[in-house]
Amino acid sequence: ALETPVKEELNIEERIPIYLRNLGIDQSPGTILTPFAPRGPIREVEFSPSELRTLKDSTDTLT
Repeated sequence: ALETPVKEELNIEERIPIYLRNLGIDQSPGTILTPFAPRGPIREVEFSPSELRTLKDSTDTLT
């Protein structure tokens, strides 16, 4: 079985801001996600297409 070095796993978190900067996004992931972050423990959220549409519509009406 191949084992992923723990060091590399930890580096993923550190590398996210670098990826974002490379994409021209000069924000931390936390800043981007804050409006959508549920209060309480952070969990992975999966949206269905209809939920995404609702989310987009609601953000459109906010502006």
